[in-house]
Amino acid sequence: MSDTAASSKKIGSWIEKRLGFQFGSKPAVRILFYPRGDENPYMFTLKQELEELGARVDYLDKLDLKELIRLRPFYDVLHIMNIKEYDNPFGQMEITGQLKQLLRHTGVLFAARRIGYRLFWTVYNDMLDEKEEPIERLGRKLVFSMAHKIICLTRDGQKNLRDRYHETPPDKFQIIPHHSLEGYYPCDDSLKCHDDQVRLLGEMPKGRVFLAFGAVHPYKGLTDLIPLFGRPPLDEHTLLVVGSPSNPQYARTIKSLAEPYSNVHTFIRYVARNEVQSFFKISDYYVIPPKQIRNPGSLMLALSFGLPIIAPRAGVFEDILNKRAGVLYEYSGARALKEALVKALEMETETARQETRRLQREFRPSRMARRLINTYLGAFPGRERFEEEESYEI
Repeated sequence: MSDTAASSKKIGSWIEKRLGFQFGSKPAVRILFYPRGDENPYMFTLKQELEELGARVDYLDKLDLKELIRLRPFYDVLHIMNIKEYDNPFGQMEITGQLKQLLRHTGVLFAARRIGYRLFWTVYNDMLDEKEEPIERLGRKLVFSMAHKIICLTRDGQKNLRDRYHETPPDKFQIIPHHSLEGYYPCDDSLKCHDDQVRLLGEMPKGRVFLAFGAVHPYKGLTDLIPLFGRPPLDEHTLLVVGSPSNPQYARTIKSLAEPYSNVHTFIRYVARNEVQSFFKISDYYVIPPKQIRNPGSLMLALSFGLPIIAPRAGVFEDILNKRAGVLYEYSGARALKEALVKALEMETETARQETRRLQREFRPSRMARRLINTYLGAFPGRERFEEEESYEI
């Protein structure tokens, strides 16, 4: 191929990708996710599913007005999807710094809306657990006033936001549940469970295996959970504590707490994406013992691997789980948690696995992506929407 022909092909490809809508191949909707979420399982999977539906989805690295103006011919939607809606919490700065950040961020979003972007904001539950600074609250109120829709992952989250920001019209809030993580983490059914158990633990585990997986934070309630496996009847079973620590000091605390118990194994470190399945495949139950109820990501991870679940009877867990899929308990400390763990030992685990797999299908990514893309399309009068299956409501 000549240099001229190669250049023409490259230019044509660019035109088709960026300006294809002018020639009859317009995507259903064109979306910028902020911030970048390559390593975020929720955002990564959702991006893939939206693209399968014909959307164009890219990440915005910085909330910058010049960049938004440059990209405006190619994108319709700006979707803010981070846990913290700003780069730095307002509470970590002096009042002058808070005011400058408030003006900069709300100013950029106001201008983005003026030049034609439809604004959407997914609010994670983490935000709802924390005390708000007055200027932070003002910033959220301003963003809520500009957003076309405020998307909540849970019913509790939506209620919390409506109660806190009662001046925001109720119809701005919409629930689109956190999807399962089906397809994100490799799951090779040909791997032998016993081989993985010996490789990871150095021995065959005692009894049934309980898994506490995810970021190792103080709010997870691990200091209540670990000592229970030193007492009957749980001392005849195995606990795995797996995940990255919030800080080195807390990692040392958890390792020290687990050290006296030979049936408690800790893996307080980063777990690679292709390694996650090894821990789930050798486990019989997934334990969620948080002292605070936050996002449903851990629940959806367990559903994705089909494990029976032990969790507090609160929030999203109560909305989604039933007695066939695991054990729910009234969280009131270590005693209630122990009773739930012991009760789980009486379950028919294969029946529970079948139920969690059924729930996983209810929250599969493709279903939630259709609901989200129709939410986007609702901001564009006249655009045809996608047909949706009746969805599991929470």
